[in-house]
Amino acid sequence: ITEEGLSQSLGLDVLRVAVTAQDGTWHFSQAASGTNLGVLAGAQTVRVPPATRWPSAAAALQGVISWRVDNLATLAPWLPPGWRGTGQLEAGARFGGRFGAPEISGTLTGSQLGARNLLQGVDWRDGEAKVALRGQEATIERFVIKGGNGEMQVDGSANFGPQGTAKLRLSARQFQALGRVL
Repeated sequence: ITEEGLSQSLGLDVLRVAVTAQDGTWHFSQAASGTNLGVLAGAQTVRVPPATRWPSAAAALQGVISWRVDNLATLAPWLPPGWRGTGQLEAGARFGGRFGAPEISGTLTGSQLGARNLLQGVDWRDGEAKVALRGQEATIERFVIKGGNGEMQVDGSANFGPQGTAKLRLSARQFQALGRVL
């Protein structure tokens, strides 16, 4: 991908996107894997009357999608200069509802998460995260990360509906957000 004159490689080994339709049943599938992307796989089905050319917003939807990155350090080329990430990330979601208004439920989990920028004095490590997705709401069930001799925790929720809202609570105990030496 090239943006503003800078090129970044996705490092793709596999990229597959397919759409098939027969007798009113549409199947959408996705698969991708690469050194900088991780592994992504998904499959969705939409059912419509057989003579329909494209699913309407009211068509029934069901499906799944998952994404796993075993080493977030591989995303370094996508981060601003000086920043490094660590850890593993895994996400999985189920789709239901309607084609035009999908209902999504699933989880996003992270382990051994960290962020580092030595010039800025950021050295966060040993993070864990669990976020639950239910419809139009995401709930942070657990987020904790260490910095210095302390830790920071975040919990709360966000609603992505027409009147989007977020309620977060952050608590820190001896958490060193910045440890830059002047």
